[in-house]
Amino acid sequence: MFMNSNFFEPGKSKPERTFIQTAVKQHTRFDGRKSTEFRDVQLNFGSDWGTVAVSMGDTKVLAQVSCDIGMPTSARPNEGTLFLNVDIKGVSFLDEVQTTHDQRSLTLNSLLERTFRSSRCLDLESLCIAVEQYVWCVRVDINVLNHDGNLYDASTIAAMTALMHFRRPEVSYIDGKLHTYSERERELMPLLFLHYPVSCTYCVYKSSNYPLVDPTLLEENAADSVIVLSFNSYQELCTLNAGGSAPTNVRTIMQCARGAAKRSKDLVQFIRKALELDEQRRQVPQQAVGLLDLLSNKAPRFSFKQLLAEDAME
Repeated sequence: MFMNSNFFEPGKSKPERTFIQTAVKQHTRFDGRKSTEFRDVQLNFGSDWGTVAVSMGDTKVLAQVSCDIGMPTSARPNEGTLFLNVDIKGVSFLDEVQTTHDQRSLTLNSLLERTFRSSRCLDLESLCIAVEQYVWCVRVDINVLNHDGNLYDASTIAAMTALMHFRRPEVSYIDGKLHTYSERERELMPLLFLHYPVSCTYCVYKSSNYPLVDPTLLEENAADSVIVLSFNSYQELCTLNAGGSAPTNVRTIMQCARGAAKRSKDLVQFIRKALELDEQRRQVPQQAVGLLDLLSNKAPRFSFKQLLAEDAME
């Protein structure tokens, strides 16, 4: 569902918080999952390179990658740039105060910057066309279509998948002249990566010693603390963010880290498999996948649970 007529976020009222905390204490989740169980992740690819819709339960995010030729920064004259932007205006019904949404966007943007830019997952040197003159400027726009918890994980999966799916034009710089080749002249080029970070979010409650993974909006708002960890496929920690009123000990963080490291490795494997299947699909002439098709069940959809189950059977 993409709309909600209620102006109050679930889990914010005291009765709801008490109810959720009691359920957590009894190891119960309203969607039937275990405390360590994730919602299924589904990917829909658009006709344009770098366009992907990600669904995690009722949380839905759309990512689009684009690129332009620009000038490098003076500090790094031989590197391209990566810019990330998150737009959550599509779910502005959740709060009556606009500043709350501005703060959410800033927090989400900050975490994404740390995961992708600070970790230097993208090979920015490969985006250099001419030192101190021309570089590729890559931009990732993330639009939140529906918020049912764990926006950060959905956004990192969307950004990572869109970047891996994206193709840029080939260019040449000869005798001071810059030429951009069309797709007919030369094949489009994929981006190069040094590693592949993906995040995993846990909620901690004072009423329970067991953190909940992949929280819904109700569970997220009723939580006392939230732990976000980003690992790459080599199981190296890229981002750690913990905040809230519940004391978080080392044992809890290590427990979450072990689960997040395995989850990140599995997700990267899933993304690679989905990209491979989408590449095969593109070899067959077919009708273009528009935005409405992308957000509906008409577009080909790749399921994390289904693809991993198929790999396990092989």
